[in-house]
Amino acid sequence: DSSAFDKHVTQLLENQKDCPDLKQVFNSSYKYVQDILELSLAAAIKTELLPQKFSGTNYAENKQVKELLAQGGKVNNLVDSNKTFWNFLFEGQTKKELVNYRRLIRDIEFPNQNWAAIQRNKEYFWALSEGCHWLLSEMDQFLNNSRVEAS
Repeated sequence: DSSAFDKHVTQLLENQKDCPDLKQVFNSSYKYVQDILELSLAAAIKTELLPQKFSGTNYAENKQVKELLAQGGKVNNLVDSNKTFWNFLFEGQTKKELVNYRRLIRDIEFPNQNWAAIQRNKEYFWALSEGCHWLLSEMDQFLNNSRVEAS
């Protein structure tokens, strides 16, 4: 007989408080992921737009090359700024993208080490961008659906 169980569950449900606004609950993690997407996507695009001539060793100290190396540090600082949110981002599509990134960077070698570094960073930026885009889409879908159900 499950009547005792049913009674307890009914009591718990009757005493349950209102569900908080999930958009508010996830707001700070959403912003973290969105900030990484914006920064990494901008860096990936800037890297893609660099002319191939910058791969030459005479361009190792070029201003744009140095700026893109610094951009990698900014992205990493943002990623490292919140371990909990990073784990949240990492455990989805981002993990798959970073595995592919690791595979891709094995073959990136150039005499200009700065060029090689920004090419590896470019793959990292794309991986992060893909993972962030996926998570933001999932969160948007979930949060929009939960709002409709709550209405």
